Amino acid sequence: MSGTQIQQTAGTSSNNQGYNVGSALEVRLNTKPILEACEVFLSGRKMVVEKDEKGNIKVGHLTVGKPKMNEEGVQALLNRLSLIINPSVVQGNFDINMYQREIYQIRRSLAKNMMVNLYAWGINEGEYPEIIDALMTEVKTFLSRLLENKERESYDSTIKVLESNTLQQKGRFQI
Repeated sequence: MSGTQIQQTAGTSSNNQGYNVGSALEVRLNTKPILEACEVFLSGRKMVVEKDEKGNIKVGHLTVGKPKMNEEGVQALLNRLSLIINPSVVQGNFDINMYQREIYQIRRSLAKNMMVNLYAWGINEGEYPEIIDALMTEVKTFLSRLLENKERESYDSTIKVLESNTLQQKGRFQI
């Protein structure tokens, strides 16, 4: 019996340019590191997690500088910043004039709020301008993602999934 032998292999391949869709978007929209950096700047300490000799996990704080204000002030400003620096905000679409007006309003509002609470929050008058400048650097950088809808447009390359399928069935058939 002579005949042609056919060999086929079954398989599927997928390529999304190295992105895992869920994690790529999470990284892009995660504002926690920005807010944590602001907290470290304001409080002069950062949270550390350690294991003791028995393997128990302990949470503590490591002093990394002099606090810019008391705990009440830190929490008040962090709460305020979280209303500005969050995943929902970055979904907007600002032109340059809208962006500049928003930055002006935020700076003005933060400065006024801090000035009114200067003594209640234990802020050194000499450090007042530095605090506002540092926080506004973070705010400006984050809100610049709103300009001309570039943030949402950039999602295309992040979430685009290119998929190719090759169907081959492994086995030998005689014809």
